[in-house]
Amino acid sequence: MFLKFRSLYLLKFNINNSIYNLNYDNKDQFYKNLEMKKILILLFLIFISFNSFGQENDCNENLKFKEAFFSHIKFLENNIYLSQNKEFRTSVVFISNYAPVSLGKIMNYARTYPSGVFNDDKLLWLKWYEDNKCKYIQIKSIYSIPEVYQPLKSK
Repeated sequence: MFLKFRSLYLLKFNINNSIYNLNYDNKDQFYKNLEMKKILILLFLIFISFNSFGQENDCNENLKFKEAFFSHIKFLENNIYLSQNKEFRTSVVFISNYAPVSLGKIMNYARTYPSGVFNDDKLLWLKWYEDNKCKYIQIKSIYSIPEVYQPLKSK
């Protein structure tokens, strides 16, 4: 047990002495070297932070599109159980021109958007937006109207 403590004491003594005995003429030279090492480490950390900062800003997101896209989703959420009027259909048309919409499931007798299908589609829309938001999506001036919302042709 005594040998263990003595070896730890000698190791500590050797480490402490080796710090001050690195062929420096005096302690001032040691501290100058220490300050230089601190400055180099600080500069290195600043350099790394600037490199990572530039990588996070590669996204070119169109904030106007983001606002319009999510406002249409919010409108659909708020009205899915209330009324699926013309404004509701306009929001579905807007979203269907950018993201996938289960149009085949809307083609029911009442031409309504089932809530279960809406919830599934909403997850797809959010995933689609996350995948495409950095592509600077432009808001279209003309929208293609899905077949389900086009007026019935009389024969």
